[in-house]
Amino acid sequence: MPAPLSATPELPRYVPDGHDVATLWHIIGLPERGLALQAALSEGIPYHVFGRLAQTTGFSQQQLREATGIARTTLQRRQREGRFSQAESDRLYRFAEVYAAAVRLYNSDGRAAHDWLSRPAKGLGGARPIDTLQTMLGTEQVLDLIGRIEYGVLT
Repeated sequence: MPAPLSATPELPRYVPDGHDVATLWHIIGLPERGLALQAALSEGIPYHVFGRLAQTTGFSQQQLREATGIARTTLQRRQREGRFSQAESDRLYRFAEVYAAAVRLYNSDGRAAHDWLSRPAKGLGGARPIDTLQTMLGTEQVLDLIGRIEYGVLT
């Protein structure tokens, strides 16, 4: 019988630092870039990455599941199978990429990044960034908004 969805060992919080070995990608167990990441996403990322990503970002597994458009029954099936589909893997990767960008925006403050992703954003027409991540377009809009904020462009 599979372990409960919340059975993930305690992981360190992600704090981006160019000199820190424990990058978000290292913590959650994915290659950071390149062909290794492409291969991992194509093959389907291991189920344990889901729990690590939720715990590391401070979002509940339900919030992460909803943000990435993964149905509860699908998540239960992936837990039994041990791996996500290519499309689900891509959505989980995009979530991690947005979270990492938000943490950089808030000068390594993961709590501030979490809070920003959870609040309505004027630059997204009042939508919460976390609610727009189920599609590539929504993800691009959030990353674009983060870029505009970083460069002081009014949003």
